[in-house]
Amino acid sequence: LRTASSDGFGTRAKNVGSTMDVGDVVVPLCGNLEKRERLAQIGLYAGVEYAICGIEEVSGEDGKHMLDERIATLRPAYPLRSHLERSDWPISLPVSEVPLWLPRATYEAGTALGTLVLAGTYLVIAS
Repeated sequence: LRTASSDGFGTRAKNVGSTMDVGDVVVPLCGNLEKRERLAQIGLYAGVEYAICGIEEVSGEDGKHMLDERIATLRPAYPLRSHLERSDWPISLPVSEVPLWLPRATYEAGTALGTLVLAGTYLVIAS
């Protein structure tokens, strides 16, 4: 919990997209349902833990502007259900395609805290 609390929770959660590196396990999150569906079509599922297999720094031009982009190559950190598995792991995508990348510890701590609050709410309602 100490690591997760230093990374922040909720709206203060630290986006590690610019600092994640090979070997890190991260969880992509996306609230936009259309974008989430597009990401799922290429094999990136929100809320699933991914191991970073490679990071490439790419520079280029877009007309008048210089662009710096990070390309992440990743695969799920654990086996997925058969209908989600793909034959083309690992996948690569620009880090900027995902609005929020959380460290595994932050995601798990946030999930545990949310579950605890929900359970406490049910206990209060039941009593």
